[in-house]
Amino acid sequence: MLDETPRDAGDGSPIDCAADTQAIRVTLRMSGSHAVTLASRARAADVSQGTYVARLIDGTPAQPLSPDHTQAITALMASTDRLAALSVDLNAFMRLLGRAQKSEL
Repeated sequence: MLDETPRDAGDGSPIDCAADTQAIRVTLRMSGSHAVTLASRARAADVSQGTYVARLIDGTPAQPLSPDHTQAITALMASTDRLAALSVDLNAFMRLLGRAQKSEL
């Protein structure tokens, strides 16, 4: 019996979560300090505690957000705003070209 691989050990590969469509509640019993650590690390990684534990089981723990995450989000929002304004200008230009007669071009 000692030479056999435990049934629940699996092959170490991540579990395919795409097949699971329903979340199931699981209760973990742990010390208060572990619970606080779990909550703070999941919050730092910007994922739920369940997702954090699932990633630990898969062997791919969630990485905490980078210190400049807020700045990156702000820059991304500003860039998106500029692209939206450019899109409006390009659409207006294309409408203008569509209305122009060929002799005017």
